[in-house]
Amino acid sequence: MSYCNSHEVEKLVKELYVPNAYYYNRGRLLKGTKALVAEYSYMNSPNYSLQLTPKHIVSVNSEIVYEIGQCSGSYPLPYMLVWKRLENGNWQILMDSNY
Repeated sequence: MSYCNSHEVEKLVKELYVPNAYYYNRGRLLKGTKALVAEYSYMNSPNYSLQLTPKHIVSVNSEIVYEIGQCSGSYPLPYMLVWKRLENGNWQILMDSNY
């Protein structure tokens, strides 16, 4: 949330998303760091703010977790994140989706 609310889109995507992450929104599927940074550029607006409130967190296995919740702020919609555990033990977003 800190990267979103401090308008640091490039850091957000590069640090929290796997390089080949997917973003699905309104029937469009985007893939990769460059596409996600371009798509999320609206977060660079000084008036942008976001809060994610998880409603359900489901562990599929030791490497994949689904997070389903509600966005509030500038983008008040439901969301889903698929988190992937990397070999180094860190978690990054594999897929992001909202409607």
